[in-house]
Amino acid sequence: MAGDPLHFNAVSALYHAARPPYPPELYGQLEAWGALRPGLTVLELGPGTGQATRELLARGVAGIDAVELGGSMAAHLRRTLPDPRLTVIVGNAHKVPLPEDAYDLVVSATSFHWLEPEVMIPRLAQATRPSGALAVWWTLYGDPEQVTPFRMGLRQIEEAHGLVSARGVAPLQTDERLAELQAGGWFGQGQHALFRWSVEMYAVQAAALFGTFPTWAVAESAVAEVGQLVERLGGRITDHFMTALYCAFRTER
Repeated sequence: MAGDPLHFNAVSALYHAARPPYPPELYGQLEAWGALRPGLTVLELGPGTGQATRELLARGVAGIDAVELGGSMAAHLRRTLPDPRLTVIVGNAHKVPLPEDAYDLVVSATSFHWLEPEVMIPRLAQATRPSGALAVWWTLYGDPEQVTPFRMGLRQIEEAHGLVSARGVAPLQTDERLAELQAGGWFGQGQHALFRWSVEMYAVQAAALFGTFPTWAVAESAVAEVGQLVERLGGRITDHFMTALYCAFRTER
């Protein structure tokens, strides 16, 4: 793990307002694979403010146990999503007690990189019913196939503030991510899908989004420059994202 996962806890309201929802096609793909359907019992790791939680509930799952490390994030989720099917548990996913054979689906949306797979995979396998699924996904903010004036300007801001990094590369390493989920033979039948999508943003929205990223948040002037860049480009831009989805199914015991 790298960075501070509790960074998001301090900006829960901003995170909820600024982070876009995941593409609907992602949930359709999980349904097509047989991993998601009405009536399932779900364990969600790192729900944050509920971007994925809301969609899972809307698709008819019977219940979700959501394990969230940040108390502020958890409180925000309880307050904004008062659904009786949702139980929010505050704690470290590596340590909270998990019932055996309790879940049909385990999900981790843009949060699995904060966990230690070698610890979590056996734990999740014990908590998952036979033939149940483990699904993890990440949104990458930017698409290398879409070179836009906004992205070129953003690169200049990153270089000026020393923010250039390899962030976003790991979710695209398909073989490595599938091997991670299937390590130890607990889960098999690995599946992968990549979704390309876009969002229109005004200056204040773009600045807010980048303000939720840990490395950007410490460089407040860089966040302000994102908004200024959008203003120079006409006040509204279209930015292109990718969401990488991985899924594996619990093997027979």
